[in-house]
Amino acid sequence: MSRTGFNWKRWLKPAFAIVAFAFLMAAVARTVRDIRTVPTFAPGWLLLAALLYATHYAVQAVGWHLILRGLGQPVRLSDSVRIWYGTLVARWIPGPLVYSAARLVMAREAGLSVTAVAFGVILELSYILLGAMVTTVVFASGLIPTLMASPTGKSLTVTGLIALAVGGVTALRPATLLGFCRIPLFRKAVRKIAGEDLPDHGLPVMSTPYSLCLLAYYTVFWILSGVMFGVLARSFLPMTPERWAVCIPTFGASWLAGFLAFLTPAGIGIREGVMWLMLGRVLSKSDGLILAVLSRLMMMTVELLSVLVVRATMHRGVQATRSVPVPLAVRSME
Repeated sequence: MSRTGFNWKRWLKPAFAIVAFAFLMAAVARTVRDIRTVPTFAPGWLLLAALLYATHYAVQAVGWHLILRGLGQPVRLSDSVRIWYGTLVARWIPGPLVYSAARLVMAREAGLSVTAVAFGVILELSYILLGAMVTTVVFASGLIPTLMASPTGKSLTVTGLIALAVGGVTALRPATLLGFCRIPLFRKAVRKIAGEDLPDHGLPVMSTPYSLCLLAYYTVFWILSGVMFGVLARSFLPMTPERWAVCIPTFGASWLAGFLAFLTPAGIGIREGVMWLMLGRVLSKSDGLILAVLSRLMMMTVELLSVLVVRATMHRGVQATRSVPVPLAVRSME
């Protein structure tokens, strides 16, 4: 009888997420006594925030389409949106690279180049990282000495600088991605996920000017995301110029922290903790905690609804195409 060993790697990510969430709830319990009154929300600002959070995802889907087009893929916007939203929920599935693998599989089913899509996933991550870093440094440069004062902050800063260097090279010279095709591990991973080998010739290359335009696109995306976060705060708090200035880099910086803490699905717990700390400069502990948790609930709700709406729309489009009657002349030729 064969014995199956315990696969601890499979449960490491959800276990870490549970611990991070427990620490977050402990912080909530310590801070909840400071919340003397339940905040009153302004419905108009809350609705505007929900619309902006939905736009936050739509802008990323369009960016994914622009990346594929820049890599020479003749893909329709509807197909790019379907692939991007179709793999969005994969971020919550435990396991390494599930999110990227799902994109490769869906792209292959859509008839796209697996090589181009693999390059696109790397480029998209580079633009998102670089855009978030640029936004954070420009709007919150005063936090860098504070980060460097702690060992954890130093490690996060060093990791961020390494990611910045790698992403910067990739964005400035996308042709460096061709080097990945020479790495046996990368070729093996693509072959295992997508079921086909990378070609040795005719590999997709994006021009540097087009790549820099995409970098500017994602930098503006992060600035607008910070404004979106400020609108959510405005739904229950009076906003001052100083509070707006803190909200803009807080959203991008919290995403970076959640990404670097790769053991937690979608950065849960880590993002909220960073938000709470950064907002402490201009908000009370209770208000900062409410805003951080509210942002997570808003993102989860809008994310789920967006995926459902896009999938339903695409499904109706496919059903409509299949229900189109075949002309008699065409049937007679079959």
